[in-house]
Amino acid sequence: MSEAQKKYYYNNKEKCATASKKWREANKEHVKVTSRLYWENHREQQREYQKNFRDKLRLDVLNFYSNNAPKCARCGIDDMDVLCIDHIENNGSRQRKELFGDSRQGNQMYWWLRKNGFPVGYQVFCWNCNHKKQVENLRNDKEK
Repeated sequence: MSEAQKKYYYNNKEKCATASKKWREANKEHVKVTSRLYWENHREQQREYQKNFRDKLRLDVLNFYSNNAPKCARCGIDDMDVLCIDHIENNGSRQRKELFGDSRQGNQMYWWLRKNGFPVGYQVFCWNCNHKKQVENLRNDKEK
């Protein structure tokens, strides 16, 4: 892109975006074919990009809910491989089903938390403490 093109683009971003959108809508088949070809030719780069994106997203969420030092709120372990988000009100499965139609959507949950401004009601637990909390809740429910 020449300097004149860059200057025009930066001064007319909205106009360029609208024109670009119109072109893509008018050339859907071309966009579909070139997009597919790009993905086929850059598969490994895209996988690496997506993995890095997911890792950074997870780290951002864990940092927020741990006050910038990811660790389990119960036992204090800081091994990133075992840390996860815990729903304080024990409604995680139900919430994920409502939001995503499936209770097994971990990456989407991290994305949702960030998109919604890191709402309250969540904490960082390790897998063991998260499981232990679930077992304790089941035990308490049986005793009632």
